[in-house]
Amino acid sequence: MKLSYYVAIMVLIGCKSIPNDNLQLKGDYFGFEADTISQKFGEGIISTGLPELNAAFSPDGKEFFYSLTNYGHDHFVLVRYVQKNGLWQGPEVAPFSGKYSDADPFYSPDGEKLYFISRRPLDEADSVPKDFDIWYVEKENGDWGRPVNVGLPVNSERSEYYVSVTRDYTLYYSTNYEDPGGQGFIHRAKLVEGKYQVEKLGEEINDTGGGDVYVSPDEDLLIFGARGDLHVSFKVNDMWTKHVSLGNKINSESYDYCPIMSPDGKYFFFTSFRSNDFNTQEEKSYTEYVNMLANNGNGAGDVYWIKSDFIEKIKAQVIQQMKK
Repeated sequence: MKLSYYVAIMVLIGCKSIPNDNLQLKGDYFGFEADTISQKFGEGIISTGLPELNAAFSPDGKEFFYSLTNYGHDHFVLVRYVQKNGLWQGPEVAPFSGKYSDADPFYSPDGEKLYFISRRPLDEADSVPKDFDIWYVEKENGDWGRPVNVGLPVNSERSEYYVSVTRDYTLYYSTNYEDPGGQGFIHRAKLVEGKYQVEKLGEEINDTGGGDVYVSPDEDLLIFGARGDLHVSFKVNDMWTKHVSLGNKINSESYDYCPIMSPDGKYFFFTSFRSNDFNTQEEKSYTEYVNMLANNGNGAGDVYWIKSDFIEKIKAQVIQQMKK
């Protein structure tokens, strides 16, 4: 179906899949407010009914990146909003994205680098995309420069994905170095004299495999995907605790992934395939049913957020259990 025809149909049925350029968005987090229960972030703006994932705010809160993908989830683009003169401007494809498949944006805690994964070739002259590698861009004259590949030994002939970064630029990410045909595991790459040293995390994290890992700036909190749910581990006495589920405040019967905290630590963001209840006994017209499919909550993927206080309560429970 041609895009112009699709857009016309969506307008006719009142769909909000395409952000309204006339809305004036302002304030922290686009003027939205989180709650103590999970809710969609930016309904009609970020969570629209299209397949969206990720939620990366800059440390100063003035820039926001997320990923947009096709319905097959096999090609991604990085989308950006920028706050200028108090108003959010966007959405726009990031200046360094749009040609190759790019996803999973993550700011370094100092805001000087933006990490992401990409299938772009190492050589710009090569037109053949490769597997996903970890890349980054740095600020140049107030905007992002050209992408740089992190290189060996982090990147390999297999895909690396969902990178996060600590204050000292230690990388956490997922890959399947050890089992090329199997599930991913979480790895850590620490800079030692300018070179990365890679290690796979222990069984307290990787006992079921792991993906989509978030690490806090001070490297004392891990949240990651495990078999479709999100789990958490805390560093206690310089050791990672055995991971536990984030519970039903976050996890659902659908696939929940892409964990990330806001830079100030007050909010927790994630992505979910959960959908509205399509099995209600109420009769629906064709237009009503198509409208349900076209809007957020249709199961294609939406960004959610919640106040992060509950994580400290889980930590207290974990520590209490360790004392028994």
